Amino acid sequence: MILFSTPHHADVKMFDDLAKFAIQKMGASDALPSALSGEQLRVSYANLIKAREQAQQTAAKWGEDGVALAVRLAPLEALLDYAVANKQMVMWEHSAW
Repeated sequence: MILFSTPHHADVKMFDDLAKFAIQKMGASDALPSALSGEQLRVSYANLIKAREQAQQTAAKWGEDGVALAVRLAPLEALLDYAVANKQMVMWEHSAW
């Protein structure tokens, strides 16, 4: 499990495979622990949204369910949106569970 956190927002825990996918699509370092803030965070958030939208379109073309990815990424997207709007840092690290 990987834990994403920022001040004044509920933490988000994700299974390693989805979390690493999200971190990679954000264009961020896959080193753990790690963090982003400021303009880096804004760009990374936009990258994740774009990657999710592309994955959904690809899934739809192949008749697959693209909704699952959007649902699974929704909590992280909410945390990132909050952090960008409130100019806060987002950190991620391994979590025991």
